[in-house]
Amino acid sequence: MEFIKPNINIDFVGKRKIAYAVSLTMILISILSLIFHGGPKYGIDFVGGTVIQIKFSAAVVINDIKAGLSEMGLENSTIQTFGNEADHDYLIRTESPLETDDSFSQKIKAAIQKTTGAEPDIRRVEMVGPQNDTIIVFDRIRENLKNHPKNPFMETINKSVNETLSRTILTSSTSLVAVLALFILGGGIIHDFAFAMLVGIVVGTYSSVYVASPILLAWQAAAKKK
Repeated sequence: MEFIKPNINIDFVGKRKIAYAVSLTMILISILSLIFHGGPKYGIDFVGGTVIQIKFSAAVVINDIKAGLSEMGLENSTIQTFGNEADHDYLIRTESPLETDDSFSQKIKAAIQKTTGAEPDIRRVEMVGPQNDTIIVFDRIRENLKNHPKNPFMETINKSVNETLSRTILTSSTSLVAVLALFILGGGIIHDFAFAMLVGIVVGTYSSVYVASPILLAWQAAAKKK
């Protein structure tokens, strides 16, 4: 069965100006949408936050958990079931990093128990946050500029990149192995996401070493000319 005739000849290139106009319109709409909605809505991996996993002996209502979190000022947290339904595990994600000491866990436990009527078992409390390699390199450049102010700027940049190279490779390779496993074994649902992550890790690592620092060098050279 053929939906398109074999000899069809549409002049796509001839309509390129229309395509340009449509593309620019869509880009403009996207920018206006971002402005209207207060910017992109980053996930916890980008803006940082706290992940709390709790377990109950029986199922509870998610809204009751939310009520307990609201009493602690965490009303904007997201809650979802975790694992199998029979496990009665729930995952809580806050919008900002919190002090995750023992007293915090006890407060969470008491607040949720009050609104659900069931005692939760706090399985884990973890801080989650972004940590771009470029920032690490720039921090090292800043340190070396203070410690060796007389060294040429290019030498300082090279030294800083080399000093952080081991960390950059280890961090990127560790993330790459995990994402590669998701890409191969995760199935069709997560395939596209994992592929985007793979590309991001590779390009981000390359950018940290070969792009970010040279741009800084070019910027400094342009500033001197002015």
